[in-house]
Amino acid sequence: MDNYSTIRELLKRISGQDNTFTIPKIYVEYTGDLTTAVLLNQIVFYSDKSKRTDGFFYKSYQEWEKEVCLSEKQVRRSTNKLKDFGVVETKLLKANGAPTLHYKLDYDRLAESILTFCQNPSLPIVRNDSDVLSETLTENTTENTTENKDNSRKQVYDENSIYFQLSNRLYQKILSHHPAFKKPNLQKWSNEMRLMMERDERTEKQIIYVIDWCQDNNFWKTIILSISKLRNKFDQLVIQIKAEHKKNEPVKKPEYGEVNTHEGRNEKHSTTSGDVQLFR
Repeated sequence: MDNYSTIRELLKRISGQDNTFTIPKIYVEYTGDLTTAVLLNQIVFYSDKSKRTDGFFYKSYQEWEKEVCLSEKQVRRSTNKLKDFGVVETKLLKANGAPTLHYKLDYDRLAESILTFCQNPSLPIVRNDSDVLSETLTENTTENTTENKDNSRKQVYDENSIYFQLSNRLYQKILSHHPAFKKPNLQKWSNEMRLMMERDERTEKQIIYVIDWCQDNNFWKTIILSISKLRNKFDQLVIQIKAEHKKNEPVKKPEYGEVNTHEGRNEKHSTTSGDVQLFR
């Protein structure tokens, strides 16, 4: 068995044993910090235990905290670091009927990267594109490395993707009250939308609700004119939505014996009441 195959099998055997907290030293040296090493250890462990055929598995932040004592902030930071290394991929997929962040390990890239690190521990870890790694090791030109790295970051979003559709929803809403609004780069908007859903963990229903609400609001429809602005102001918008809902809540309770039928309720308030629960 060659060195590559040996280390690949070794990584699988030493990672994530039940109820233990043993972290291979090589993970700490490779990632540069203990927190990321802990997360990598568990991702390796779970990577071949998913029922999905595409290699993705999911874990909630509560599950990560219970299992390896990492906070949501620590998991986010370490996940982004591993994504920068090019060994972990994340995607927002449905789990139990709701959009949930999934993780996928690139076993081959991790084994190759760690093997290279062991042979050249002083060599900086090259990130994102596998071609960049090989070019760095063979000391090719900086120009080629930069060009390939830039190409690896380009991503085209299909018009049927949820990111593009949600971005276009905001654009169409803006056009309804501002017909002369210049058409934005919907690819850039879609990428920002992807970050909102994957990194900020906003759900499709939450985003749709906030887009519709802010574009019906006389003040906010003049402010939220891009996905980046929507993302930046999202928490503030949710706070105002909740405050408005609380203000409109009826104070009087039904008297004894009174039948609170669906027909007797205010339809607009009923809808708002149900949707605001999206943010609780």
